[in-house]
Parts: sequence; C-alpha cells; structure tokens
Amino acid sequence: MNSLRSTGYFEIIVNFLFLLFVVNFTLSSLSEFKFLIPGLILFTFSIYSIYFSIKKLVLHYGINAQTPVLQTQLKLENLKLLETRETQLLYVFIPLLSPVFLIVGAKFILNIDLYNYMNWLIAQTAGSVVIAVIIVFILKKFPNKNLEKSIAFLSEIADVNAEN
Repeated sequence: MNSLRSTGYFEIIVNFLFLLFVVNFTLSSLSEFKFLIPGLILFTFSIYSIYFSIKKLVLHYGINAQTPVLQTQLKLENLKLLETRETQLLYVFIPLLSPVFLIVGAKFILNIDLYNYMNWLIAQTAGSVVIAVIIVFILKKFPNKNLEKSIAFLSEIADVNAEN
C-alpha cells in the first residue's frame, strides 16, 4: 500500500507541473481560438487528474489498523473501484487527448500548426484507439496485486470473525 501512496504523490506533483505548463500555454493562446480549446481541454483534464489522485490518497490514508474490518473493506473496495474506473476512462481519454497533446506540443515546442496536417492528425487519433484498447487490456490482465492481496486478507479476517 506504500507504493500507492508514493505513486499518488508523484502523480499529483507531475500533474501540478503539467497544469502550470497548460495554464501558461492557454494564456498565451487566448488570441488563437484553435489553440485555446486544446489548452482548456488539457486544463480540465489536469484538474480532474489532480482531484482523482488526491481522492485515492485520502482513501488510502483513511485505512489504518484502528478502523473496523468492514469499514476498511469498504475503503479498499472504493480504491479498487477508482482504479477500475480510471482504467475504463482510458478508453475515452487516450483517443480524446492524444490529438490535443499533439496539437499543444507541436505548437509549443516546434511552433507547428498541426491543423494544417489534419489527415495525419486523424490517423494518429485512430491509432490511439488501438493503443487505448491494448493498454486497458494489459491493465485489466495485471491488476494492482497489493490491493487484491489486501482485499483478500480482509475477507479472510471477516470470515474468521463471522465464524466466532
């Protein structure tokens, strides 16, 4: 469970730094509507991602040895639900955000307007659908083992308590 904690902090830090970049890009793109919209999409995604990471950390910190088994089981199930939801959202986020990342990155780093290469952008977006399916398949095939072990352990404790 400590890996979840350190991963959560890392996600928050990276997302916050990315948010600063996105705010800078969006403010500099106020006069160009076609770049403002991708900036706002990334801004929204960054805020959501930070919120999601904080929510997982709050759930994680709410689990301790003093908490009754049933409450701990519920918190672990909520963590599992959040991870499942996060994995399922990749089906949408990867295809939706890949062209946005490309547009913003190309404009910011290379000063290239990818709207001039719409066929290429569409092909990249279609390819990201395939990538999303592969990534989600891998994440479903190899779930968080520590979380699964914790849930199984608490189920055993609940079974022992029920027998007594």
